[in-house]
Amino acid sequence: MQLKRHTFRPITDSSLILPDIMPYHRSGAFAWAFQSRRLKLFISEMLNEETLYAATNSPEGNLDSLRLQVTNRYAPGTTGRILKHYELPKLSQREEWISLYGRIIADGQFFDHARPTDKERVLMERWNCDLVAFVNNERGHEYGTKSINEFKVATPEGSIEIQEDERWLDLLQLSEVFFGDESRS
Repeated sequence: MQLKRHTFRPITDSSLILPDIMPYHRSGAFAWAFQSRRLKLFISEMLNEETLYAATNSPEGNLDSLRLQVTNRYAPGTTGRILKHYELPKLSQREEWISLYGRIIADGQFFDHARPTDKERVLMERWNCDLVAFVNNERGHEYGTKSINEFKVATPEGSIEIQEDERWLDLLQLSEVFFGDESRS
């Protein structure tokens, strides 16, 4: 079976997702509601997630196919804004369109970590201590990051480092494209 629309895409219907979600976040109302319910949030991501997205439901080597696949995840208006933000491949080589698709979808997602191998298990146990502390609400646990644009990285050498996210400001501005508030970008 070949489906043109194969991906769940949330809508801003005022029931699940507010139409003015970005101003709601920026005003502090979301943070207040989140805090008043005593909720917590733990964020993580996977290295090279764009490769995973590029391999799943990827487009043919043309704009119409790319537009269709991005529209499977975002509303048509959002897709139009997103596609204007990226430089499109000049040729019809499918690999370039697939790579672009993976980058677009990865840029708009929350990320998750990959499954560890036996060699990585010890590292992942050290890595997961933050998650355990978070879930158990361990007061005084030091996560290591000190600012919003820092994140932890598990290195190939098996260490855990704090690094500055070089894409933080770009992705923050790109979020305005995804959510439709171009007046701030």
